[in-house]
Amino acid sequence: MPRQLLRETIATFSLLFPDPGDELSQTILQNEVSTKQLDESLLLPFPSHYGDHIHPQDALDPEDIRSLYQKYPYWAERVYALWREADDPTPTTRIERWSESRKNPRFTYWCTVVSIAIAFSFGLVAAILSAVQTWISYCVWVDDPAKPLCWRNKVNDTST
Repeated sequence: MPRQLLRETIATFSLLFPDPGDELSQTILQNEVSTKQLDESLLLPFPSHYGDHIHPQDALDPEDIRSLYQKYPYWAERVYALWREADDPTPTTRIERWSESRKNPRFTYWCTVVSIAIAFSFGLVAAILSAVQTWISYCVWVDDPAKPLCWRNKVNDTST
């Protein structure tokens, strides 16, 4: 095996199982080592870099795809697949699959159209209702039964 492949494999272990502050990944690694009777040295912290660095930025973990492929030429494709899965996990339940199918822009467009149509219809009903209320208040204010469309049922007062 090429020496760089071994170094890169060790470096990907520290990328996948960081030692400081990430207890969940360390617990997963400890369970795998104990159940599969792997070498205990896998639990020791790995050096985060290997070899000499041409540039100080080489010691950092990759932040984009290009630097990932530059730093890990052998394992970059698989590490990138893990990176994508961690960034956007594959839906497993019905609700997750339904939610995933609703992420496309076409669904957002139709939700917007339906929302605007509902808002327009409520606005139209409110405008008609306010016009009717205005007309009723005008008819009550004028108090003239001879006006067109202003009719009220008046009780004839014949007691005078």
